[in-house]
Amino acid sequence: MAVSAKAREGQHRRGATYREKHKEEVLKRNAIYREDNREELRIKEKAFYQDNKEKVKKAANKYHRQMKERLFTHYSNGVPKCARCGITDLDILCIDHVNGGGHQHRLRIGITSGYKFYLWLIREGYPDGFQVLCFNCNIKKRMTEGL
Repeated sequence: MAVSAKAREGQHRRGATYREKHKEEVLKRNAIYREDNREELRIKEKAFYQDNKEKVKKAANKYHRQMKERLFTHYSNGVPKCARCGITDLDILCIDHVNGGGHQHRLRIGITSGYKFYLWLIREGYPDGFQVLCFNCNIKKRMTEGL
């Protein structure tokens, strides 16, 4: 027997309401399931990736771009732009440690790649001491200020 769109919508709404009401319980149950079925899930995820490489890559790129926009918007107080020259090309903007020491900081927290560092900044609640610079201004800062 086919379920109508209206009935599916009601089921979806009730499920969402339940998950919101019992968030901790659902998270705990999901974690236990993932732990108990780790190998099976890994195989399924690998197969899904093989069957949908382009779709997965496109979704990951979209997610990383949105994360970067969100982070740079915060550290630019509105529109993502270089704090020194004002350029707004998101592809050449980066996060800079205001007082230098970025490499040592990333090593200390165990993060080497850009998007993982961006995610760390978001998870940490946008800590102070960071600014948005374009790559040129970032290199120029390093050369002139020796940081």
